[in-house]
Amino acid sequence: MLDAVREELKRPATAVAVGIAVIFAVIAFGVSLYFYYKGIRVGQVSYYVEQVQVFDRKRVTSPGSVVPFPLTVLDAHGRPIEENVYAASVTIWNSGTAEIKRDDVRIPFRITLEGNPRIIDITPTFFTRDNIDRFALREENVISWEHFDPGEGIKVRIIYADISVQEITVSGYAVGTKTIIDYQHYPKDFSAKYGNIIFICNAILILSLAIFLLVRLYVAQTGTRRYVVAEVLTSKYVILLLMLLPAGVIVTWILSISLAKRTIPPF
Repeated sequence: MLDAVREELKRPATAVAVGIAVIFAVIAFGVSLYFYYKGIRVGQVSYYVEQVQVFDRKRVTSPGSVVPFPLTVLDAHGRPIEENVYAASVTIWNSGTAEIKRDDVRIPFRITLEGNPRIIDITPTFFTRDNIDRFALREENVISWEHFDPGEGIKVRIIYADISVQEITVSGYAVGTKTIIDYQHYPKDFSAKYGNIIFICNAILILSLAIFLLVRLYVAQTGTRRYVVAEVLTSKYVILLLMLLPAGVIVTWILSISLAKRTIPPF
């Protein structure tokens, strides 16, 4: 019986049919896996930081100068600011597919500035849907809420003084949520990374088709020139190529949906 199976597999038509079946089985598995993970509902906190320098001390005073510049920057309490001043906008939202419940928070979510800068002002400037989720900024820069639905969030403005720009991060933990995503380097890193993945997948597909044709030409070298052309252009091989091309389109479509550039931040 095994000999009969081997002989059957040696037939070109059978080999082509098996190859097509394997290709579609792999595609079906990939599509099923994608939609399985797509259907899992889980919350995830994401944030995006934009920073600009609003006051440069070096531009109003020169090193070693003994003549004071006729401009003094004061904070809300009337105290002079001797460092550079930076303004940051921190957008925090639920990029997941499920609500992040307040009772699931184990480590409070807070905004942290690297080093020890002098915070001049920190205040919320925007809430989604007129703050229907009841977001609030509490002591020690802790973000709280009554509900944290998917797509909802808060925007916080931070004005601080320091000798240089400082890294701003959001930390915290809630049960059943994914790891926090930092999108502040997204424009130059994130989209380019996954754009390269899509390009490489398409390049691999084209290369595979080219190798397949070259192998068929090499195998058929013992025949006449007419036989070589006929062997490559036989209907079963043309059909196989036509099957591989849609497979590449499907894979590219899945990658484009799941990994391609999204609007960051969403509001």
